[in-house]
Amino acid sequence: MPDEYAKIVKWTALNSVRGMKATVTLPSPASNTRVGGDGSGFINYYLGMSLPDGNGGEFSYECGLSTNSYYSSKNQWHWFSNTTDGDGFIGGEWGEFHAGDTIDIMLELNGTKLSYSVNGKPKRTFSKSFTGNLSNGRVILAACHANYKGRTIPNPLPAWDVTHNQVTASNIQYKNVNNSWIPLNSSNSTPPNSTIKWPVGRAHYGTPQDYSISVQPGSSLMYASLKK
Repeated sequence: MPDEYAKIVKWTALNSVRGMKATVTLPSPASNTRVGGDGSGFINYYLGMSLPDGNGGEFSYECGLSTNSYYSSKNQWHWFSNTTDGDGFIGGEWGEFHAGDTIDIMLELNGTKLSYSVNGKPKRTFSKSFTGNLSNGRVILAACHANYKGRTIPNPLPAWDVTHNQVTASNIQYKNVNNSWIPLNSSNSTPPNSTIKWPVGRAHYGTPQDYSISVQPGSSLMYASLKK
């Protein structure tokens, strides 16, 4: 979001979608995962899809795995789900996942309902009914030093203080309009080749400046790390 001091890796499907899924292996060891800053920061790995809201904008649906400034120091992660359609945020219990865990996540439209599952178990079904397909199917690896929503973003930005070892996102697929699961590759998606930085146009300070990224489109696989 524009109010976040964040670094992002984004892999986007080019076609209309009815689902996204991936297998995520969390960074390890836990001692190398740090979310510093002012206490409002986090690390999120998630799936996303979008739907026009009828007013020229869109509703966003984002579901995945997360830790934050407090829980990262305790080696605790949880699942989360969020939407801008008015239903807001729902998350699981902290400590359900830990450093090095491998977790399957899936955000899928079945009939008219969108649901989020973790390791094959349903965690949330969104209340909105859908009559068509969704767009902007994406897999996001994101780190946030601070969320300045409702506050003035400092200028200059503080020295970056979020780090972690390698996270792996594998078996990345989208569900097409015919309800078939298709692996992401270089012809049906836009694989990441750089780090997206927020706030847009503002210099980031400190290290690392960017994610270290390794993408294998032919294998629907990417690795990323944030190391000093």
